[in-house]
Amino acid sequence: MESDDLLEVAVKLDAAIRAVAGDVSEREWLKVRLAPLVGLATVGEASTGRDESFMAWRRFLLLIAGQSP
Repeated sequence: MESDDLLEVAVKLDAAIRAVAGDVSEREWLKVRLAPLVGLATVGEASTGRDESFMAWRRFLLLIAGQSP
């Protein structure tokens, strides 16, 4: 939600990713690319481009759809 503070946003993003992605490396890949899109800055990570951000959202949505179409 818009009223969530950054810690709440981070916790919710992490929970959402963990709920759909089983592989640790995939979870990290998604987290790094989705965090900036939900208002979280990524420290020490190179910024991702638009195409890679789109791929991450697409992959995340496909994982969700795979669990409950």
